[in-house]
Amino acid sequence: LLLGGGGGGGGDEEAGYDDDNLSSTSWDVSTLGLPRELALANNRQRSSSNGGGNQGHGQRQRRSARTADPFSDVPEATCTSVDEMLVVPPSRLLVVDGGGTGVGAARAAGARGAGAPAEHSPGALGMENEDLIRAEPLKDKCLLPRRTVVIGVIVGFAILMGVALGVAIPLAQRKDGDDGNNGGGGGPSPGGGGGGSDVYPASTFNPPNSQVLTTVPDPICFSLLPVMTNISEVCTDPVVDLPKGGPTSQLIAEGLLNASDPDADIDIAIINGGAFRSDIFAGNLTAGAIRREVMPFTNNRVAYLAVTPAELYDTLNGALFDTGFLISEEQQLLFFPESPTVPLTWAYETTYPYAAGLRYDVDLNAPEGQKATNVRIRSSSVGGGDGGGAEGPTETDGGGGSTAVEDGWTLLDPTDETTLIRVLSSDYLAGGGDGYFQTVPEERIEVVDALGVTQLFLYYCSLQAELLGPHYIDGMSTRNFVPLEGYDQ
Repeated sequence: LLLGGGGGGGGDEEAGYDDDNLSSTSWDVSTLGLPRELALANNRQRSSSNGGGNQGHGQRQRRSARTADPFSDVPEATCTSVDEMLVVPPSRLLVVDGGGTGVGAARAAGARGAGAPAEHSPGALGMENEDLIRAEPLKDKCLLPRRTVVIGVIVGFAILMGVALGVAIPLAQRKDGDDGNNGGGGGPSPGGGGGGSDVYPASTFNPPNSQVLTTVPDPICFSLLPVMTNISEVCTDPVVDLPKGGPTSQLIAEGLLNASDPDADIDIAIINGGAFRSDIFAGNLTAGAIRREVMPFTNNRVAYLAVTPAELYDTLNGALFDTGFLISEEQQLLFFPESPTVPLTWAYETTYPYAAGLRYDVDLNAPEGQKATNVRIRSSSVGGGDGGGAEGPTETDGGGGSTAVEDGWTLLDPTDETTLIRVLSSDYLAGGGDGYFQTVPEERIEVVDALGVTQLFLYYCSLQAELLGPHYIDGMSTRNFVPLEGYDQ
């Protein structure tokens, strides 16, 4: 952009504009920086308002406009980068003070004082061909020095790399930890203490339904109650095949205990038979078969409880309470559409307890609150917890003369309200569902939101080369069962 001196315009005779090559004979500084069309319009309007002026000068301007391009003497700008753009900083605008001749001394526009003559103010200056000058390039005039920009780019790149590594390394470590814990170990549970990996592997185990978890050499039968009912497609005679209840339910209780987080320090696992719905058939066992057929209540979360022996007796007897209420298959379909339905005959079929690390006798003819007796815990699970555990093998239960320790199982005192036993169950039962744990205070209950009951059993199955029924691993939790009189009539 250039400024030149000049007199006035040529009035109505000023017809020397050529819009294609911007060859006006007089340009006003106030049009600088405007778009081309606005600049042309502004100068046309100014030319019209200037009136007569110097006719000779106007004629010379018109001749110049007709015969030459005002920018013909200005070298073409070749901009290959931002540094080479042609600009005129405001403090460097040059004006020529010379009247109509266009010849005069150049001075910086920023140097004009407030008292400068009106005809020499920027608004009154004109531009002529011979006054055109080439503006100096915008070089080394960045808002930030180049060195600062380069350093900023390097620092920004380093930050991005640090963030990427900060995300990638923990993910790799977690994967390595999962691969290294496929043998059943793991770090602390959510909410638990201890060292090891940050997350127990079972809580992140989420196989697709098509994944084969293990192989089942022999079918494992499903039933809710011992002897009295039979829902199994494999075990056809409940008296012979199911004298102590459903092996599938027992196996799942055992699996939950064995796959539990070691840092949770679990002693026993208790679950209700109604949480399951099907036999486990021989052959390859997929995650989808477990989720859809065997354990369809996938929203149930794992819960940890600290329970006294007295509260355990209350829980077992609460689960055996005869409410007289039966839920029909139509109601099951309405309330639990994701679950296969089962025909029910007895109120305590779905609530019947199955436990790992615990044994008991059941007599359904006994008074309410006394149906579960002779409750024993595996001896390795007592003796070191709060309250001190069992005192020794000299006590008796007072009912049948049984010793306190028998074949590695320690009898629990139904009046003991001090010893605490660590229990794994579902959040539904921990909340008092089906009569379970109704006397356990909330401060001794912890729900593990990150770990589902079905998910934990899937993890257990994935650790087994073969999935075996409970008669191979430790037997059933119900040791002696007395059915309800007249049940078969």
